[in-house]
Amino acid sequence: RVSFNEFVAFHGLIERADIIKMKVAIYRYLNKSMLRELCDDFQKVDIFCKKNNVIISDTQIDVFIKMLDDDQNGMLEYEEVVDVLEGKKNIGLGKEEKFKNDMKEKID
Repeated sequence: RVSFNEFVAFHGLIERADIIKMKVAIYRYLNKSMLRELCDDFQKVDIFCKKNNVIISDTQIDVFIKMLDDDQNGMLEYEEVVDVLEGKKNIGLGKEEKFKNDMKEKID
């Protein structure tokens, strides 16, 4: 399960999209371990995370990857990330039912 504080923390990371865009611009892709590192670095400096002792969960990272990963290769390429973060593309378009079923299995 994802707590409300974890949700707020991840939303804070997404609000600072420049952090994510910069990393994907450098490497041209992001995998789970790179996103984990990015989240860990964010948590160390974010006031909300520090004050509430919040850690962004692996489940949140998995969901983020699943929703953006158009080619389903387990990595997020530059275009997959930047188009969504800049509002040029809707997140997870057409994947809603598969996503719901996959996440239900994880949560239950």
